[in-house]
Amino acid sequence: MDFVLSDALFMAGIVFFSYTAQSISGFGSTVIAVTLGAHFFPLHLLIPSLVFLDLLLNGYLTARYAGHIRQRILWVRIIPFMAAGVAAGLLLFDILAGTVLKKILGLFVMVISAREVVSLYTSSQKPVHPVVQKLFFTLAGVIHGLYASGGPLVVYAASRLPLDKTGFRAVLTAVWSILSALMTLYFILNSQWTAETARLTLILFPGVAAGLIAGEILHKILTERHFRFFVYIVLFAAGASLL
Repeated sequence: MDFVLSDALFMAGIVFFSYTAQSISGFGSTVIAVTLGAHFFPLHLLIPSLVFLDLLLNGYLTARYAGHIRQRILWVRIIPFMAAGVAAGLLLFDILAGTVLKKILGLFVMVISAREVVSLYTSSQKPVHPVVQKLFFTLAGVIHGLYASGGPLVVYAASRLPLDKTGFRAVLTAVWSILSALMTLYFILNSQWTAETARLTLILFPGVAAGLIAGEILHKILTERHFRFFVYIVLFAAGASLL
């Protein structure tokens, strides 16, 4: 199925905005781009393209800021629990998948992100209990296995880890790089990567490159508090998009 070039160019503008947010904070690109882009393209065409673009952007940021990645946090406190959750989500897809669960997740994310914005300006943030963090990362994996939308829970739990803004972004981009690489391989093996997907990806790539440049500049300008505020505002929008 051929797509309209004007739609693709408008989508490139959406990609610029969403990947600027991704470059600043380490998350947000797919949630924003899929939510808005679904009005112009079928998901079976859009998602493989965006996942591959995610792999390029996050792979670059992961390689560039590898020295800021807290390896123990990534491989001990996040990946094992997310991986277990993803496996459970895939196995339980036929039982749990549905719009009600997705809307509950969206509402929950909106509430906790709004709470965190308030706490930034009213009191000091307390670390989340380790058991609660593990639960959040596991649930994030389950939601990702069901809807490929587990990012908001990952971001909330990771935002309470002892990480500065660059370390926070580096850990998140490493997580997304791993997931995007596995998903891209899945799309290729299942013949979901087509010539049409490649064409759309080429058109959207300049928006990703421009978003990377803009995001890198803004990431350096933002203070820690403003960075946290930006993260929770994007997180709130991500929750709203699930509704």
